Amino acid sequence: MPRTTNETALEKYQSMIKTIDKKKMVNATDILSLSWQEYAELITMHHLPQVDHVHVEALSPFSPIYWMMKDLSMKQTIALWLTCSAALIGSSIHSPLSAAVGFMTWVPIEYGYHRFIGHMPVVNELTKHANFYAHGKHHFAPKDLDHVLLPPFVVFVAAAALYLYVFKNLTQNPEIAVAFAILHYLLYDIMHYALHKFSIKEASEIPIVGKYLVSTWANHARHHIEPETNYLITTGGISKFIYSFFDTSINNQPSQKVGENLRLSQ
Repeated sequence: MPRTTNETALEKYQSMIKTIDKKKMVNATDILSLSWQEYAELITMHHLPQVDHVHVEALSPFSPIYWMMKDLSMKQTIALWLTCSAALIGSSIHSPLSAAVGFMTWVPIEYGYHRFIGHMPVVNELTKHANFYAHGKHHFAPKDLDHVLLPPFVVFVAAAALYLYVFKNLTQNPEIAVAFAILHYLLYDIMHYALHKFSIKEASEIPIVGKYLVSTWANHARHHIEPETNYLITTGGISKFIYSFFDTSINNQPSQKVGENLRLSQ
Protein backbone atom coordinates (compact mmCIF):
# COMPACT_ATOMS: atom_id res chain seq x y z
CA MET A 1 0.00 0.00 0.00
CA PRO A 2 1.46 3.43 -0.91
CA ARG A 3 2.23 5.86 1.92
CA THR A 4 -0.11 8.73 2.58
CA THR A 5 1.27 12.27 2.49
CA ASN A 6 0.74 12.54 6.24
CA GLU A 7 2.82 9.42 6.91
CA THR A 8 5.61 10.68 4.67
CA ALA A 9 5.71 14.05 6.47
CA LEU A 10 5.73 12.34 9.85
CA GLU A 11 8.51 9.97 8.88
CA LYS A 12 10.63 12.85 7.57
CA TYR A 13 10.11 14.72 10.81
CA GLN A 14 10.95 11.70 12.95
CA SER A 15 14.18 11.17 11.00
CA MET A 16 15.25 14.72 11.94
CA ILE A 17 15.02 14.04 15.68
CA LYS A 18 18.35 13.45 17.42
CA THR A 19 18.92 12.16 20.96
CA ILE A 20 21.65 13.98 22.90
CA ASP A 21 22.17 13.30 26.61
CA LYS A 22 18.89 11.38 26.66
CA LYS A 23 16.99 14.39 25.32
CA LYS A 24 15.25 14.51 21.96
CA MET A 25 16.17 17.53 19.88
CA VAL A 26 15.45 18.89 16.43
CA ASN A 27 16.79 21.87 14.50
CA ALA A 28 14.42 24.57 13.35
CA THR A 29 16.17 24.63 9.98
CA ASP A 30 15.35 20.95 9.50
CA ILE A 31 11.67 21.46 10.29
CA LEU A 32 11.52 24.43 7.96
CA SER A 33 13.13 22.38 5.18
CA LEU A 34 9.84 20.50 4.89
CA SER A 35 7.45 21.70 2.20
CA TRP A 36 4.68 23.94 3.45
CA GLN A 37 2.18 21.13 2.76
CA GLU A 38 4.15 18.70 4.93
CA TYR A 39 4.59 21.27 7.68
CA ALA A 40 0.87 22.06 7.64
CA GLU A 41 0.02 18.40 8.12
CA LEU A 42 2.42 18.07 11.04
CA ILE A 43 1.42 21.22 12.91
CA THR A 44 -2.29 20.33 12.79
CA MET A 45 -1.74 16.67 13.68
CA HIS A 46 -3.31 15.20 16.81
CA HIS A 47 -0.69 13.62 19.09
CA LEU A 48 2.24 15.23 17.26
CA PRO A 49 5.43 13.47 18.50
CA GLN A 50 7.11 15.79 20.99
CA VAL A 51 10.78 16.63 21.42
CA ASP A 52 12.54 18.19 24.41
CA HIS A 53 14.20 21.04 22.56
CA VAL A 54 13.90 22.92 19.27
CA HIS A 55 17.22 24.51 18.39
CA VAL A 56 16.33 28.05 17.32
CA GLU A 57 17.25 31.50 18.55
CA ALA A 58 14.75 32.00 21.38
CA LEU A 59 12.56 35.02 21.97
CA SER A 60 11.76 34.02 25.53
CA PRO A 61 14.98 35.36 27.13
CA PHE A 62 13.83 38.83 26.05
CA SER A 63 10.78 38.42 28.30
CA PRO A 64 11.07 39.62 31.93
CA ILE A 65 8.92 36.64 32.97
CA TYR A 66 11.58 34.23 31.67
CA TRP A 67 14.29 35.61 33.94
CA MET A 68 11.89 36.13 36.83
CA MET A 69 10.63 32.55 36.82
CA LYS A 70 13.36 30.30 35.48
CA ASP A 71 14.66 29.36 38.96
CA LEU A 72 11.37 29.52 40.91
CA SER A 73 9.66 26.57 42.54
CA MET A 74 5.96 25.91 41.97
CA LYS A 75 5.00 27.52 45.29
CA GLN A 76 7.12 30.58 44.55
CA THR A 77 5.55 30.83 41.10
CA ILE A 78 2.02 30.75 42.49
CA ALA A 79 3.01 33.28 45.19
CA LEU A 80 4.12 35.59 42.36
CA TRP A 81 0.84 34.96 40.52
CA LEU A 82 -1.23 35.71 43.65
CA THR A 83 0.84 38.83 44.39
CA CYS A 84 0.11 40.18 40.91
CA SER A 85 -3.58 39.38 41.41
CA ALA A 86 -3.63 41.18 44.77
CA ALA A 87 -1.92 44.19 43.22
CA LEU A 88 -4.58 44.26 40.51
CA ILE A 89 -7.42 44.22 43.02
CA GLY A 90 -5.84 46.81 45.29
CA SER A 91 -5.05 49.32 42.56
CA SER A 92 -8.50 49.07 40.97
CA ILE A 93 -10.29 50.80 43.87
CA HIS A 94 -10.02 54.31 42.45
CA SER A 95 -11.00 53.44 38.90
CA PRO A 96 -12.76 50.04 38.91
CA LEU A 97 -14.50 50.39 35.55
CA SER A 98 -11.35 51.35 33.67
CA ALA A 99 -9.50 48.54 35.44
CA ALA A 100 -12.18 45.98 34.51
CA VAL A 101 -12.24 47.10 30.87
CA GLY A 102 -8.46 46.89 30.63
CA PHE A 103 -8.29 43.52 32.36
CA MET A 104 -10.94 41.90 30.18
CA THR A 105 -9.48 43.40 27.00
CA TRP A 106 -6.65 40.89 27.29
CA VAL A 107 -9.10 38.01 26.68
CA PRO A 108 -9.77 38.73 22.97
CA ILE A 109 -6.08 39.60 22.49
CA GLU A 110 -4.99 36.24 23.92
CA TYR A 111 -7.61 34.34 21.95
CA GLY A 112 -7.04 36.26 18.73
CA TYR A 113 -3.25 35.99 18.79
CA HIS A 114 -3.28 32.34 19.76
CA ARG A 115 -5.90 31.19 17.27
CA PHE A 116 -5.43 33.45 14.27
CA ILE A 117 -1.67 34.20 14.43
CA GLY A 118 -0.21 31.36 16.49
CA HIS A 119 -2.31 28.81 14.61
CA MET A 120 -2.64 30.64 11.31
CA PRO A 121 -3.43 28.38 8.34
CA VAL A 122 -0.29 27.31 6.51
CA VAL A 123 -0.93 27.87 2.80
CA ASN A 124 2.53 28.76 1.44
CA GLU A 125 6.18 29.12 2.44
CA LEU A 126 5.64 32.54 4.04
CA THR A 127 2.86 31.33 6.34
CA LYS A 128 4.90 28.22 7.16
CA HIS A 129 7.71 30.37 8.57
CA ALA A 130 5.28 32.78 10.26
CA ASN A 131 3.40 29.92 11.93
CA PHE A 132 6.59 28.29 13.17
CA TYR A 133 8.15 31.40 14.68
CA ALA A 134 4.90 32.81 16.06
CA HIS A 135 3.92 29.64 17.95
CA GLY A 136 4.57 26.41 16.05
CA LYS A 137 7.98 25.78 17.63
CA HIS A 138 6.25 25.62 21.01
CA HIS A 139 4.00 22.77 19.83
CA PHE A 140 6.96 20.74 18.60
CA ALA A 141 8.63 21.05 22.04
CA PRO A 142 6.16 21.95 24.83
CA LYS A 143 8.78 21.31 27.53
CA ASP A 144 11.29 23.68 25.95
CA LEU A 145 10.87 26.69 28.25
CA ASP A 146 12.78 28.93 25.84
CA HIS A 147 9.72 28.93 23.58
CA VAL A 148 6.83 29.11 26.06
CA LEU A 149 6.43 32.84 26.62
CA LEU A 150 4.67 35.33 24.38
CA PRO A 151 7.16 37.86 22.91
CA PRO A 152 6.64 41.13 24.88
CA PHE A 153 6.77 43.31 21.75
CA VAL A 154 3.48 41.75 20.63
CA VAL A 155 1.86 42.85 23.88
CA PHE A 156 3.28 46.36 23.88
CA VAL A 157 2.28 47.01 20.27
CA ALA A 158 -1.25 45.84 21.13
CA ALA A 159 -1.25 47.93 24.33
CA ALA A 160 -0.18 51.07 22.45
CA ALA A 161 -2.91 50.56 19.86
CA LEU A 162 -5.52 49.96 22.56
CA TYR A 163 -4.46 53.07 24.45
CA LEU A 164 -4.61 55.32 21.40
CA TYR A 165 -7.73 53.99 19.71
CA VAL A 166 -9.85 52.33 22.43
CA PHE A 167 -9.09 53.24 26.03
CA LYS A 168 -8.73 57.00 25.45
CA ASN A 169 -12.22 57.06 23.98
CA LEU A 170 -14.03 54.52 26.17
CA THR A 171 -12.56 54.84 29.68
CA GLN A 172 -12.14 57.67 32.18
CA ASN A 173 -8.66 56.52 33.09
CA PRO A 174 -6.96 55.03 30.02
CA GLU A 175 -3.62 54.67 31.86
CA ILE A 176 -5.24 52.34 34.41
CA ALA A 177 -6.95 50.41 31.62
CA VAL A 178 -3.76 49.78 29.66
CA ALA A 179 -1.89 48.89 32.86
CA PHE A 180 -4.49 46.25 33.69
CA ALA A 181 -4.35 44.83 30.17
CA ILE A 182 -0.57 44.45 30.53
CA LEU A 183 -0.93 42.97 34.02
CA HIS A 184 -3.37 40.38 32.68
CA TYR A 185 -0.74 39.52 30.09
CA LEU A 186 1.77 39.00 32.92
CA LEU A 187 -0.69 36.70 34.72
CA TYR A 188 -1.16 34.78 31.47
CA ASP A 189 2.58 34.36 30.90
CA ILE A 190 3.19 33.28 34.51
CA MET A 191 0.41 30.71 34.28
CA HIS A 192 1.50 29.39 30.87
CA TYR A 193 5.11 29.07 32.02
CA ALA A 194 4.05 27.25 35.19
CA LEU A 195 1.89 24.80 33.23
CA HIS A 196 4.90 23.74 31.17
CA LYS A 197 7.48 23.79 33.95
CA PHE A 198 5.60 21.85 36.64
CA SER A 199 3.64 18.61 36.81
CA ILE A 200 -0.05 18.19 37.54
CA LYS A 201 0.91 16.58 40.88
CA GLU A 202 2.87 19.68 41.89
CA ALA A 203 -0.03 21.89 40.82
CA SER A 204 -2.55 19.87 42.85
CA GLU A 205 -0.52 20.34 46.05
CA ILE A 206 -0.73 24.14 46.02
CA PRO A 207 -3.11 25.41 48.75
CA ILE A 208 -6.27 27.34 47.80
CA VAL A 209 -5.63 27.51 44.03
CA GLY A 210 -4.62 23.88 43.44
CA LYS A 211 -8.00 22.81 42.06
CA TYR A 212 -8.05 25.74 39.62
CA LEU A 213 -4.48 24.96 38.52
CA VAL A 214 -5.30 21.30 37.85
CA SER A 215 -8.32 22.31 35.76
CA THR A 216 -6.23 24.85 33.83
CA TRP A 217 -3.42 22.33 33.38
CA ALA A 218 -5.81 19.73 31.96
CA ASN A 219 -7.42 22.33 29.66
CA HIS A 220 -4.06 23.34 28.21
CA ALA A 221 -2.75 19.79 27.96
CA ARG A 222 -5.69 18.98 25.71
CA HIS A 223 -4.77 21.90 23.44
CA HIS A 224 -1.36 20.34 22.85
CA ILE A 225 -3.01 17.08 21.87
CA GLU A 226 -5.74 18.65 19.73
CA PRO A 227 -4.42 22.06 18.62
CA GLU A 228 -7.77 23.26 17.28
CA THR A 229 -9.23 23.28 20.82
CA ASN A 230 -8.82 25.23 24.08
CA TYR A 231 -7.05 28.43 23.01
CA LEU A 232 -7.47 30.32 26.32
CA ILE A 233 -5.53 29.75 29.54
CA THR A 234 -6.28 32.21 32.34
CA THR A 235 -9.94 33.13 31.97
CA GLY A 236 -11.67 30.12 33.51
CA GLY A 237 -15.43 29.96 33.02
CA ILE A 238 -15.56 32.75 30.44
CA SER A 239 -13.66 30.44 28.08
CA LYS A 240 -16.82 28.52 27.22
CA PHE A 241 -18.56 31.75 26.17
CA ILE A 242 -15.60 32.80 24.02
CA TYR A 243 -15.36 29.37 22.39
CA SER A 244 -19.09 29.36 21.65
CA PHE A 245 -18.93 32.86 20.16
CA PHE A 246 -16.07 31.90 17.83
CA ASP A 247 -17.41 28.38 17.20
CA THR A 248 -14.32 26.77 18.72
CA SER A 249 -14.53 23.36 20.37
CA ILE A 250 -13.47 22.79 23.96
CA ASN A 251 -12.42 19.44 25.34
CA ASN A 252 -11.07 18.79 28.83
CA GLN A 253 -11.31 14.99 28.97
CA PRO A 254 -9.38 13.01 29.92
CA SER A 255 -7.24 15.26 32.10
CA GLN A 256 -4.27 13.75 33.93
CA LYS A 257 -3.63 10.95 31.42
CA VAL A 258 -3.51 13.44 28.54
CA GLY A 259 -1.00 15.65 30.31
CA GLU A 260 1.23 12.79 31.38
CA ASN A 261 1.34 11.40 27.84
CA LEU A 262 2.08 14.88 26.52
CA ARG A 263 4.89 15.39 29.06
CA LEU A 264 4.16 19.06 29.64
CA SER A 265 6.77 18.80 32.37
CA GLN A 266 9.10 16.25 33.87
